Amino acid sequence: MNANEISPKTNVRMSRIKTIIRVIRFLVSATIIFVIVVGSLFLADLAGFHFFPSGVKASFSPMLTYSSPFKVPAAVLVLAFLRAGLFFAGALILFWLLDLFEAGKFFTAQHVRYIKWLGWFVVSDWVVVRLLDALAKGFSPDPVELAAGLLIVLIAWIMDEGRKIQEEQELTV
Repeated sequence: MNANEISPKTNVRMSRIKTIIRVIRFLVSATIIFVIVVGSLFLADLAGFHFFPSGVKASFSPMLTYSSPFKVPAAVLVLAFLRAGLFFAGALILFWLLDLFEAGKFFTAQHVRYIKWLGWFVVSDWVVVRLLDALAKGFSPDPVELAAGLLIVLIAWIMDEGRKIQEEQELTV
């Protein structure tokens, strides 16, 4: 077999990977559209166009829920926009990461960078939620999101070390 030929097993695996990537992209895109629509309706409600029925509550963190958009303080809105920005930036980074996977590039320095960014976005979201809780005069020490973000950063670091070892081995004769 020619060393430059791609084996049929690899083609099948890449086909499966591409199918999963398409599903993930669809789900992330649907979530983005949902967030944009609901966020737009919330902003329209602030502008005086009422789309939400009475009794609908807006929740920005586990301890911070409002029954009317007019009761939301400016600081909470700023933090909510920051959370939305983190979400959209994370979705964009995820799309870039999926592009690399779809191209068949799996363990590159760019992958590590994207995965680290995703981990730090998760940690940043945890910080913003804790700030929102503090504005609600409460504190929920829920460490799960913080631990997940730090774990993602740790995995990226391990991947980077493995990538460096692999590069060194390829240079060794």
